[in-house]
Amino acid sequence: MILARLKYFLDLNDLLDGAHYGFRRGHGTTDQVLYMCQKIRDAQNNKPTNHFIAVFLDLSKAFDRVWKHKLIIKLHEYGRINGRELAWIHDFLGRRVIRVKYNNTLSDSYKMSQGVPQGSV
Repeated sequence: MILARLKYFLDLNDLLDGAHYGFRRGHGTTDQVLYMCQKIRDAQNNKPTNHFIAVFLDLSKAFDRVWKHKLIIKLHEYGRINGRELAWIHDFLGRRVIRVKYNNTLSDSYKMSQGVPQGSV
């Protein structure tokens, strides 16, 4: 429910870049590859340089490294999300703990200070 409302709000206010393809219905990795190929073709046709530079980043562990406080600030300042919605997202992201189970023994809880839950868009 939160995702549907957030996506509606972002689309309604045109807050997502047109080249953003992640977690958007009707936009997938194929679209991103086609977008990049078109940009390469455009650069090749652009006289006099005919050059294109691409940088590829491996974002493995990206969910583990999200700075939650900055994310909340950006949602408020750039996404114009506030009130109960922002408080709910802050609470959802802030109350994260992990535990390890080994040989039927559960460890103590450890509070996560960084990162967002994987699998939760």
